[in-house]
Amino acid sequence: LTLRVLPVNDPPSFDCRSVITVIADFGQVCYDVASGITMGPENENEQTISFAVSREVVENTNLLLGEPFMYANGTVCMNLVSGEEGEETWTITGTDSGGTDNSGEDSFQCQLTLLRVELPPWFDSNIDPFEG
Repeated sequence: LTLRVLPVNDPPSFDCRSVITVIADFGQVCYDVASGITMGPENENEQTISFAVSREVVENTNLLLGEPFMYANGTVCMNLVSGEEGEETWTITGTDSGGTDNSGEDSFQCQLTLLRVELPPWFDSNIDPFEG
């Protein structure tokens, strides 16, 4: 009798923010959304992770210019369209480099809500509106 034990990849894991509230008018903004990123047990520490962002529920298709991008360190960046507000639901998928051989698992998902709100009004207290 020969018994062979085959290696099986464990999925990565991370803690995911559930909501990002964006109070900005335009340009690129970045937020840390994943923390505590691990590749699995100790024997999988050499693996790498990549993230994908899927925009699942989009209330206003004009919130972003292009698609959001997520770095391996858990930071997501997006380009905002000026003057837009609304809400989106994203699925964040982290995939490690360990593969799925022998029924292994290589991905972990979480859901995130992006809330884009209007900038509050502001004023400069150093300007006198009554000065001519």
